[in-house]
Amino acid sequence: IIILDEPTSGLDPNQISHVRTLIKNLGKQKTLILSTHILQEVEDICDEVIIIHKGKIVANSSVQNLHGGHKVLVSSKATLNDLSKLFSGNEFNGVEEFKEQEESASNGFQNYLIGLKEFQPELVFKVLSKANIATREIKVYKKSLESVFSDLTKN
Repeated sequence: IIILDEPTSGLDPNQISHVRTLIKNLGKQKTLILSTHILQEVEDICDEVIIIHKGKIVANSSVQNLHGGHKVLVSSKATLNDLSKLFSGNEFNGVEEFKEQEESASNGFQNYLIGLKEFQPELVFKVLSKANIATREIKVYKKSLESVFSDLTKN
């Protein structure tokens, strides 16, 4: 087990890149514990994350799960009920309304998150185009680790 505390602190960008590559390669052979406040570093290096707040573990998960799993953000004129029916197959994990991005929800378009069991965002496009539903935007959704950290460590 190797414990690294803020391993890239004070390094220039080239050195940071070199150290991150070194850590990734070393992590293939050894167990590494990385302590850092630089969440971009966590995303670039780690597969699993433990977030500690006030001495207690508030998250212990894969980076992918902390990002919200496999989801696609869709801006569409369809209703939640319509999309729930369309995306009820085995490849999907349901549909939910998405309120964080109000600027693109206008003129009858609403934002939804569509969950996928595996990372295959092209399936969402395929279903929507086949159903001929007016869609303004389709993009892979990834919740930032900064927002996850903030949500988990607020009071």
